[in-house]
Amino acid sequence: MSFTTRANERSQRVMTKLGLTRDPSRDFEHPLVGDWDGAPHVLYAIDRAAWLSHRSTSVGA
Repeated sequence: MSFTTRANERSQRVMTKLGLTRDPSRDFEHPLVGDWDGAPHVLYAIDRAAWLSHRSTSVGA
């Protein structure tokens, strides 16, 4: 799992390159950042089978 602010598109690209996917239903307002534009966060995740598959195809890439 990994998360970042909704506006941080660079981090979201890294997560995607690592094989993580976003499920918008899991996005959340971060409770520790207060009431500002950085509060909305997106969550990316990957299950074990997908990670192993992604890892085996990206070794040496």
